Amino acid sequence: DLLGFQVANDAANFSATIERLLGRSTHNGRLRVGRRTVEIDAFPISVDAAHWEHLGRSNARRAVELRHSLGRDTVFLGIDRLDYTKGITQRLQAFGELLDDGRLDPSRCTFVQVAVPSRGQDERAGVEAWIDRINAAHERPDGTGPVLLIEQSLDDDQLAAWYRAADVLVVTSLADGMNLVAKEFVAANSGGDGAVVLSEFAGAAHDLTEAIIVNPYDIDGVKRALLDAVEQPGDEKRRRMAAMHAELCDHDVHRWATDYLDRLAGQPPVRERSMWNSLVTL
Repeated sequence: DLLGFQVANDAANFSATIERLLGRSTHNGRLRVGRRTVEIDAFPISVDAAHWEHLGRSNARRAVELRHSLGRDTVFLGIDRLDYTKGITQRLQAFGELLDDGRLDPSRCTFVQVAVPSRGQDERAGVEAWIDRINAAHERPDGTGPVLLIEQSLDDDQLAAWYRAADVLVVTSLADGMNLVAKEFVAANSGGDGAVVLSEFAGAAHDLTEAIIVNPYDIDGVKRALLDAVEQPGDEKRRRMAAMHAELCDHDVHRWATDYLDRLAGQPPVRERSMWNSLVTL
């Protein structure tokens, strides 16, 4: 009865596919399937903003401890599944080149990459190779390197602490339906002056328009975005974060669910609700 997609472009692409492959045209987001009408629309999923805001505040002390343990002025953060679509090597390349160029000081910044293990062993090898290269080229006097890799899943409290500890969240997905990490970061940093570098290929870029939007394939563009995130004045960062936080509070996961179910409830009753019957008819 109702097909929901993360962003309007995805809904439009589905409609175009239906027309191209099946010769069925959609009209105003509606598709006739036999005696039925199927609605097609975008329902961008979100997070529980109040929940993450609470977690951010309750883990503020832990965040201070994390920053103290790192001992650096600027903390970049990436949190992803270890998957090639997340563009982890692209962000590491950009960060490494900024260190090579002398535009970032390895003694004053750290890139923390949380990489949740997955089946992508090839990707893991590529990520570790980049980290080894960067840390070897920019080893600090104490023997540490500027990139810290955390290969494990973190619970919500641990995530919230890292969100609060970080200055810049870096999301360079090559393809991402939404990316809720970006939204969690904004919610957990309510009232803060963090910054979000966000791939244009993540659905969240349509909602978090005050983020620094990048094309992850453009390494020079990612480098400029990382520097911009560091160099932005504090009041500009707070303005952007406040605007993104207001958007999240207005369009949180509860509103997403309500909008979806309200639209579904407005559908006329049908005799056959079998998914398989619908697919066969289609």
